[in-house]
Parts: sequence; structure tokens; C-alpha cells
Amino acid sequence: DLFRPLLADPKEPRNGLDYRGARAIDSDAESSVGYPGQMAGVTVGGNLGVWARKTSACHGLQVSLIGGVFAQFNLDAPSRDLMNADYVIGGQIAMRTNRISGRIRAFHQSSHLGEDFFHQQPSASDPNFGFQALEGLVSLDGERWRAYGGAGYLWFMNYEGTSALVHAGAEFRARDLLFAMVRPVAGIDVTSLQSREWGLTTSATGGVEWTSPAETRRMRLV
Repeated sequence: DLFRPLLADPKEPRNGLDYRGARAIDSDAESSVGYPGQMAGVTVGGNLGVWARKTSACHGLQVSLIGGVFAQFNLDAPSRDLMNADYVIGGQIAMRTNRISGRIRAFHQSSHLGEDFFHQQPSASDPNFGFQALEGLVSLDGERWRAYGGAGYLWFMNYEGTSALVHAGAEFRARDLLFAMVRPVAGIDVTSLQSREWGLTTSATGGVEWTSPAETRRMRLV
């Protein structure tokens, strides 16, 4: 991809598995009954390039389809109940000139609570949540460091309302391999929504990355 996928963004389409500790943040103790302390996440997705015009590996324009499924499961339940699944589909235009790259995305997200979640949370309401989004990001890529930022807009489906969005982050990738096998990586991703009074949502990650000699495929443990 001309625009390298974001390392720390939890909604970046990719393939992966994760384990997480969780806690209910609702102040009502009754609403947190049955809420899991251990969860698993399964992500399946990616970018599919459909058209490109490149003059070199570092110059060009590319149009892609994007899609992904982000599911969360309750590991404390005997049947590993599905709690929620987010479905994302859309399109992307990416461009690059040397170390400056950018992308514009238009996508739809639809979120659906799992049936087993309602058995544990009978008071839950508004089971389906969705929005359309338009977002643009610009990235400055160095040999080891990367910084990106941009803005967007959301149109909510289930209730009247819109929201501006600010999105930024930074990444580090070591140039030298450890044990001639893996490369240390780290990243932080921050978003802020007008509809949430510009409160910050932060995701940070760090670990190691395996790559092929051509770096066309990457596998991470973070």
C-alpha cells in the first residue's frame, strides 16, 4: 500500500487475534452483572487494491476497497459468547510522494451486539449501532519514525446527529533486526470526537514484527 496501514489503530483492517482484560465502566452495579473480565478479539479484514497509477514504489496513486470484521467474545462464559461484532466496508484513495503519504476514506460501520450478550444483559437497549464516515490523513514517514494526523466527519444512523473527528498518531520501527529475525515496533493512536465533548480515545501498542525480505507481508506479536 502507498499509505502504510496504521500500527496502533484498533479499527485498522487486518487479520489478528487478541486477548484483553475488561471491566464495566457503568456506575450502575446491576448493569455490569455478567460482564466479562476476560475477552478475546478476532479481526479479519484488509485492503484490496483495484486501480493504481505508480511511477515508482514511492510515487503514485491507488484506489482500494477496504473491509473488516471486528468481533469480541466473552472468555468467562462456558460457550465463549459473542458479545459484539463491528462490520466495516468502504473505499480508499491513497497517494505518496517520497516520504509524504496520505489517504482519504469513506466507509460504513455497523455494530451488532451478540444474542448471548442479551441473555447476560437483559436491560441492554439499542442493539444495532452504525455510522457513515469520511476521513483524511496525512503521514510523514522517516526511516524509523512516522507521524500522521487528519480529520473527518461521522453521520450516525440510529439517531439524529453528526460529529467531527480528529485523528493523529506516531509510530516507531527499528531498522536493525533483533536476533536476525524480528524488528521492534511501537505506536500510539489518538482520536477525539465532537460528540463526546472532544474527549480522547487512546490506543498504544508495542512489540516485535516479522517481515519477509521484500516486506510484502508482516506478522506481529504486540
